[in-house]
Amino acid sequence: METDRMEVTNKPNVNVEVHVKSVSTAKLSEVRTQVEALLNRHSVVFRNTRWTEFDQEFLQRHVESIAIVDLDKVKSQRLDLTS
Repeated sequence: METDRMEVTNKPNVNVEVHVKSVSTAKLSEVRTQVEALLNRHSVVFRNTRWTEFDQEFLQRHVESIAIVDLDKVKSQRLDLTS
C-alpha cells in the first residue's frame, strides 16, 4: 500500500504505514477500507502510534501493523482526527 494515499475530507493529512502480512490474500482496497474504519474509530492519536493488535477479525488475519508516521511536522504530540 506504499503508493496508495488515503484522502479523507475535513481531516488533517496523516501518513499511515500499513504492513500487510505476507500470507494475506486480501485485496489492498479492502485493507484500505478496514484501515480507514480503524482510524475513524479513534478520534485522537499520539505521535508514533502503532497498532499491532486488532479487535477486527479482518485486520487480525491480514495486517501485521498499522502506524501513524511522519508526525514530526505536527507541533503537538496529540493529533485530533476529528478536525
